[in-house]
Amino acid sequence: MNVLVVSKDVEAAESLRGALERAGQAVHWSLDGQDAARCISDSSELLVVVSESEEATHSSWIAGLLTRQPWTRLHVLTDADDESESSAIIRKPFDAAEVADLLVREQEIARGERDRFGLTRELEHEKRLGEVGRLAATMAHEINNPLSVVAAAVAPILEAAQRLGDTELAEVARDVELSVERIRGFVEHVSGFTRRGHPELHDASLLGTVEVALRLVKPRARDRGVTIELEPDEEVHAPHDAPRLSQAVLNLLSNAVDAASDGGRAVTMRLSTEEREVVIIVDDTGPGVDPAIAPRLFEPFATTKPVGRGTGLGLSITQQIVRDHGGRVQLMPRAAGGTRAEIRLPGFSAKEHTVLIVEDDRSVRRALAADLRRGGFTTVSLSSVREARAWLSDHCCSAIVSDRSLGDGTSEDVLGFAAERCPKAGRLLLTAAVDARDRFADRRLEKPWDRKRLLSTVCDLCLIERT
Repeated sequence: MNVLVVSKDVEAAESLRGALERAGQAVHWSLDGQDAARCISDSSELLVVVSESEEATHSSWIAGLLTRQPWTRLHVLTDADDESESSAIIRKPFDAAEVADLLVREQEIARGERDRFGLTRELEHEKRLGEVGRLAATMAHEINNPLSVVAAAVAPILEAAQRLGDTELAEVARDVELSVERIRGFVEHVSGFTRRGHPELHDASLLGTVEVALRLVKPRARDRGVTIELEPDEEVHAPHDAPRLSQAVLNLLSNAVDAASDGGRAVTMRLSTEEREVVIIVDDTGPGVDPAIAPRLFEPFATTKPVGRGTGLGLSITQQIVRDHGGRVQLMPRAAGGTRAEIRLPGFSAKEHTVLIVEDDRSVRRALAADLRRGGFTTVSLSSVREARAWLSDHCCSAIVSDRSLGDGTSEDVLGFAAERCPKAGRLLLTAAVDARDRFADRRLEKPWDRKRLLSTVCDLCLIERT
């Protein structure tokens, strides 16, 4: 909606709403502020028209709205007959058409202010990214050199501890090794904060990715007396860049451990599938986060932690990584106390992808199609370069599987043509020759193929992002 009217004056509200709707505006009318507070959605209301009595009664709600949306224009309906000429005052009785015309113009002003506000925020964000980039360059130089020395020293210490049977020293060495990995990962991700590329997505189990993050956060949890439990669930697959997503999960777990150390000292993690999404959930038993400030915590350098306990970059980096995966991340209060962090990623649906098979051996062609269809893919099977070029002239697909040697040419004749006509399709060379190559192929698979590897490779090809 564009205009919110809050008034118990039915006649005035109906008159104003009718005039605004005739002017093409979307209007919502609430009898009181409590109802209005329940129905509004952030960043949508450009204008609020409220009765004078409601403004006084619900001043805190209105102040909160204007704080969140400083571009919103507030107008007050009043019966008072004073000398004020403010355009923000609408005196009853009023000419509905004139007031509607005024409010339409006010909307344009509000829309301009909203756009300027957004641009200012974006420029501030870019400035912060520049600061992060300069900070990262210094960190990479000043931290990575001594870190390399520490990393190199861990291996002989661990070997000596194992040789001497000193389990305590071995455990200390492993903790140092994990800490080195955490520091290295942090520096890498801060360094990549302002110059990232597309993630390399592969359809794989999330469990292994999550377990890497769990292994890295356990020393932190142990130091703070916090237990972490990964609830068992069915194996969940999703297209993701394992190292980068592991960093995002690690950031959420680290925050949860810090929060739980000030509360119930317990963190629970769960993986699940909901419709066409996969969900990573991290629950903590800490003091919780105010929902009003939760979205701001994803901004660079924003943090609720005491000085010295947080950089304010973890959630910002996490949001960047998750967005690069086509997903979203959010924080919300838990009914039982504490905070829930959710990462939602799009799942992979093979049935949405068509695979073109080009193979001149009929039995091999049928076997390939059968394996791919069992994996959920839609297939088109052709036997020659001529047929493939004709099909690609009128159609496109997610992936192409072509034999190296075809009756009327080679895979390069097919995959090279596909690179021009269907550039986003992944291209797989299928061959019986160990040394066969194709300069247009993204992947290579030898005959006889393993069905599981075939499906995994084709999934990866469907996820290729070309710039």
